[in-house]
Amino acid sequence: MSECKIIVDSSCDIPKALAEKLNADVANLVITLNERVYRDRKDLTGEELFDLVSKTKALPTTSSLNVIDLKELFQAQLQNNRTVYFLTVSKELSPLYEKALFAREQIPEKERVVILDSQQISTGIALLALGLKGDIDKELDPGQIKSNHQERIKRVHMSFVIDTLDYLNNGGRCSGLTFFIGSKLRLHPIVQVDDGKMSVRKLITKKNIDKAIDVMVDNFKSELENGNIDLAYPILIPVSSCPNGLKKMLHRMTELVGEKILFPVETSAVVASHSGPNAIGLSYMLRQKAN
Repeated sequence: MSECKIIVDSSCDIPKALAEKLNADVANLVITLNERVYRDRKDLTGEELFDLVSKTKALPTTSSLNVIDLKELFQAQLQNNRTVYFLTVSKELSPLYEKALFAREQIPEKERVVILDSQQISTGIALLALGLKGDIDKELDPGQIKSNHQERIKRVHMSFVIDTLDYLNNGGRCSGLTFFIGSKLRLHPIVQVDDGKMSVRKLITKKNIDKAIDVMVDNFKSELENGNIDLAYPILIPVSSCPNGLKKMLHRMTELVGEKILFPVETSAVVASHSGPNAIGLSYMLRQKAN
């Protein structure tokens, strides 16, 4: 019997090379589009999602797993593992964490299941999953692992820029007023995840997202020059159908840190359901939380 198993939900965007090292199980979230239901990463990719949106002219909605599915998932993993760690998308953005807690209470071996709120999305979750795997490899006890996880949450930086507000608005992630103003003025919001919540940190009024990419990279550069980037972690670049943006991001970031720790990753369909196409982000681990 293995000692520990990590489970992440499918909104955890992690490059294949790193996912293989993590060896995590994936809980596939649910996407509904044009009255048809898909399992994220299993039935649908981000690119396939955008193709369907283009054909059907409908926008997707997303939902978490139900309690029964989560209970079965935990019990299946407990057959071969002494302890299961389930790392979820931020509870501020999804009911998955609360459902997982409820499912855990229905399992006789509930003390062997540890539920962790990432307070993040996409590649922010991936960074925390890598930190969790490092603690497990060190054979730390669950109490210390949970404490380390809470400390790491404060140091993850995750920001991204979107090209259209249609998807966020459809998923209830932005107000009607924000949608109206953003659409009329053709704004590109830079969204940052702090304390589990998404907030707009800057609005870019340029016609394309190049300026927003410059802002995100300049913020990284400032932290790097201050010695506040933890280069023991990879730097992740979540991409949602944004080839030109990725080219620019890689060019600028390579000048700062080289290629070896840069990892682009195509976002999952569930993340793409909220970001829309032509979106790109930047995730990295700080040594100390920025003010």
